[in-house]
Amino acid sequence: MDKRFHPIPLNAQVQQRQALYDTLASHPEWPFAQILRHLRTSLHLTQAEMALLCQVATQTIVKTENGQSSPTLDTVHKILRPFGLQWRITQRDS
Repeated sequence: MDKRFHPIPLNAQVQQRQALYDTLASHPEWPFAQILRHLRTSLHLTQAEMALLCQVATQTIVKTENGQSSPTLDTVHKILRPFGLQWRITQRDS
């Protein structure tokens, strides 16, 4: 975990995670790079910690966040899975 991070009680963790999910759900226009960065920084993870947790290379996280690379769907799945999230394709509202 980030050295600046201080442990918080479980009920506060649940509230923070729900707030994170609500934020992500309220911004369907965000590109994946922005979702990734917001997810990582909200959870106080370094890029290396995020990569280890998601079982991808650190450079995958770095390049995706910086817009230098577009991840495959398999990589997106690996990144979202530890957080109980999944990528969906839905029909747009007209």
